[in-house]
Amino acid sequence: MTESAEELLPRDPQGVTSVGVLRLSFVGSGHEYFAIWISNLLLIAVTLGIYSPWAKVRRLRYLYANTRLADSGFEYTGRPMAILKGRVIAVVLLAGYQAVGAYLGASGAVLAMLAFALAAPWLIWKSFQFKLYNTRFRGLRLGFAGSLGGAYRTFLGLPLLLPLTLLLLGPFVHQRIKRYQHANARYGAARFRFEASVGGFYVTYLLVIGASLAVLAMPALVVASQGQLGSAAPGVLALGVPVALIGYWFISALLVSRLQNLVWNGTLLEEARFQSEVRAWPMTRLMLVNALLTIVTLGLFTPFAKVRSLRYRLGCVTVEMARGMDDFLAGAQQEADALGSEVVDLLDVDFSL
Repeated sequence: MTESAEELLPRDPQGVTSVGVLRLSFVGSGHEYFAIWISNLLLIAVTLGIYSPWAKVRRLRYLYANTRLADSGFEYTGRPMAILKGRVIAVVLLAGYQAVGAYLGASGAVLAMLAFALAAPWLIWKSFQFKLYNTRFRGLRLGFAGSLGGAYRTFLGLPLLLPLTLLLLGPFVHQRIKRYQHANARYGAARFRFEASVGGFYVTYLLVIGASLAVLAMPALVVASQGQLGSAAPGVLALGVPVALIGYWFISALLVSRLQNLVWNGTLLEEARFQSEVRAWPMTRLMLVNALLTIVTLGLFTPFAKVRSLRYRLGCVTVEMARGMDDFLAGAQQEADALGSEVVDLLDVDFSL
């Protein structure tokens, strides 16, 4: 019925990646994920939302387990009760925010917004810890070693510069955010590094801005042509709308593909290097087909769209290993054991981004 995500993947001339190069893949099926998705929706509706943490854990466990590297799947170890506690706290905070705004008016709303802005870096810091600590691969947990001070510099200090520079520092801030997130990640005792340059982020955003201006110019060109085309103008207008829509999807795909490639091509795990090869036009076709089928099926295609997107985007990522996976893991496991301490689950609250 539709172009499969596998047809969009980069081709390996040997059919199988060479020794030392491992391809990431997603092996889940749309039908399996649909069964999880629809049953989750029904149980959430029946329980008036109480089942939603269990639904999230069930969904993530399926997605993680079907994400494979070297024939091994990932594990999600988050607990539904921890997520439920987090959501209860989130509801209480939201209610408090609205109460302050209603009681004190505009000044109360401003104070509540300032309080949230001050708390946001801490919440994001905890979110990174929670998400990575609850991710496991081949028996080793991931972790996050970023400092709270770094979170405040990255997510509060730097964004304050954006209005002062008329958003010109936007790509720089984005690079610093990804650097904080990736360079502070850990796999066992192994450290990630982040080497994507600020210049790469500026080039990406300039390309997206240029494509956006070109798409925005299309309706103006069509309108300007009406005076010269006469009776043909309605047909040109009818053609201009879908062209503009395709242009919009291309811009979205261009941003997604460029950022994924930029971020992951600049990410290393000790001597292991990631390589991402997402292409804009295949990503555009994938997004268009997913959107159209989701609309036609009144949303029932949503889980199939998710699987197709994961299959393509993950399938475009390889990991170049200087050593075999087993040797790398053994070394990482040995170093992790030598640390003599376990990572403490500091977070019983789910503030995932």
